[in-house]
Amino acid sequence: NPHVVGCSSGPSGVIAVADEAKDESREASEQWWTRPRPRACCRAFTADCLSCSAGVSKETYCRWAPNTVGCSSAPAPAPRACCRAFTAACMSCQAGQTEAQYCRANPHTVGC
Repeated sequence: NPHVVGCSSGPSGVIAVADEAKDESREASEQWWTRPRPRACCRAFTADCLSCSAGVSKETYCRWAPNTVGCSSAPAPAPRACCRAFTAACMSCQAGQTEAQYCRANPHTVGC
């Protein structure tokens, strides 16, 4: 029906959809394929997570906020592998102390 908005009668009398509608539809589908995928960023307040959320590199983020956890130029201390028993040896390791230091503060701990 040539009287319906968006339709026109072609040269052969066949009703055709307006070219504009085709172009808009094509653009929308092309945009879907070309738009960037969303990032899945962690939510901790660290340089890695915050830089991901901001869409910048960690180095760039650390220039903006150098005091953020993870931006330090000093190497992070190696994690300690401590046992989990309630003994002087395990508890002092978890506290980051020597057994002697831990026992002075907690003399009733097993192993002191």
